Order: sequence, then structure tokens, then C-alpha cells
Amino acid sequence: GGAGTDFFLPNDFAVGGTNSTVSIRHSAGSYDQRARLGPITGPAGSTIQILATHDPSNGGTYAKDNYATSADSTYAGNWFLDFTVDNSSRNVRLRADAANALGTGTVTLGRRAVLENTVTGGFDSLSGIVLQEPTSALNFGPGWTSATGTVSANFGTVNLGTATTYGTASFATLEHSGSLVQFDVGATPANADKIVVNSYVAGESSPIDVRLTELPGNGTYELVSYGTLTGTLDAQLQTRTRLIPNFSYGDGSNDKVTVSFTGNTANLVWKGNDEISPNSWDLDTTANFDNAGAPD
Repeated sequence: GGAGTDFFLPNDFAVGGTNSTVSIRHSAGSYDQRARLGPITGPAGSTIQILATHDPSNGGTYAKDNYATSADSTYAGNWFLDFTVDNSSRNVRLRADAANALGTGTVTLGRRAVLENTVTGGFDSLSGIVLQEPTSALNFGPGWTSATGTVSANFGTVNLGTATTYGTASFATLEHSGSLVQFDVGATPANADKIVVNSYVAGESSPIDVRLTELPGNGTYELVSYGTLTGTLDAQLQTRTRLIPNFSYGDGSNDKVTVSFTGNTANLVWKGNDEISPNSWDLDTTANFDNAGAPD
């Protein structure tokens, strides 16, 4: 496609027979490209692959975006996204902008590939999502509801919610090994991202990051509800705070992954007068702050 172009396919976007592949290719220029896709049709076994590249001599951050805008797609094939030349400032994105917009197949995310949901029900018809590269990224947005859906997150990053809302994803199986699954929590336990799964399969490295969007309150925040949990999770609090997170992973059967917080908040003033480390901006151990007249 050309420079700074919006492409819109308002009529049927049809993929041929079983085992056929249709490619959407974004060119290498230093400009945004957006493909807006109307109704999509195609049989099981077919594939839509979305590929993007760039010229190493071109700087800047440019969008190579693809928006599925038609609800209740009958497309039964799969999707594959890949940014064929690695560049830390760019990615190729597929976004669901309508309920059930992506059909009933599986979306596989390659290098610097992002799958994003912006509406309730945007992912609901999908049967699976696969993250296969360290730079793959999945954002459930408002959520995902699928009694049979599977997420294979062995690489990359998984997020829920939006900038202003928390999200809940409910599906059958989460395979989590090597990827980072992130949850935002807010002022009350009702304000938190959540995953509900029948089976949670954790691998050798299954990190969970919790990020504070507000100062958390009393009570227990439920991050994951599962039917079975196999393997070991490793949860940590990403946000720097004086509060201490207390994680629980349940007993492995019909239980939950939760976090609560202990400790006290305070209004601190920087002094930089710790005897050992006067330049350490450390809320936990060094006494470089003043807390109502006392070192803290």
C-alpha cells in the first residue's frame, strides 16, 4: 500500500477453498497504513496472513494496522500475523472492532504482532489464540467469553482491560509458559482484571505482573479463577510501593489466584540523608525520606 493510506474493503472479503491463503502485505515506508476489513468469508483450513516489513533506513514509529469492522463473521479459517523485520518501535496489529468480527478459527501471532480487542464480544467466536514469539502481544480489552477457547501463551505478553476499564476473560484453557500475563488492580477488589479458566497449565517460567492503577484498598483481589492449576506460577508486584503484596495460588483444584496488600501509606518528603546510601531512591529499606519529622 501507499503512504499514509486507509484501505477499506466494504464488501465481502472472500478467501477461497480449504488450504488456500490470502496475504495482506504492508509495505516498508515510513508512514501509517490501515486496512479496514468488511465482512469476511472463508472455509475451515484457509488462512489470512497479514505481513509487514520496514526499511532499516527509515526512522520513527508507524502503524501497520488492520481493523475487522463487521460483526458476526462467518469466516471459519485462521489468521497469521508477522512483522518480517524486527524493529522495536513498530508492529503489525489486528483489531476486532465488532462482536465476533474475526470468525471461528485461531489467530497466531508472530514477530511484533499484536491482537487487540476494542468491543464486548470482539473475540468471542474465536477458537484459539497462539503467541509464538517473545514480541507477540495479546490484549483482551473488555474481555473474551468462550466455553471452548484456548490461549497458548508460551511467549510474549498478555494484557486485559483498556486505559479506562478493567477486563475479564473467560475461556477453557490457558497454557502459560514463558509469556508475561499482566493484571491491573485498582481501589477496590471489584476494580481488577480477571481470568476465568477451566484449566490453567503453567510451564517452567510463568510470570504474572500486577500493576496498581490506584492505591489498593482492603480485601482480596481475585486475579484468576480456575478449575485446575498444574505447574507453578510466579506473581510479583510491578508497581513500586510501600505496600506488601500477599499472593495466594490456591490448592490447584477449583480455586483462585489472589492478592491482598498489607502495610501503611504515608506522605513522604525526599531528604537524601541516609547514612549508607544517601542517593538511593528506595521506598523499602533506606531512610532517605522524612515521614512527619521522622526518618523513613
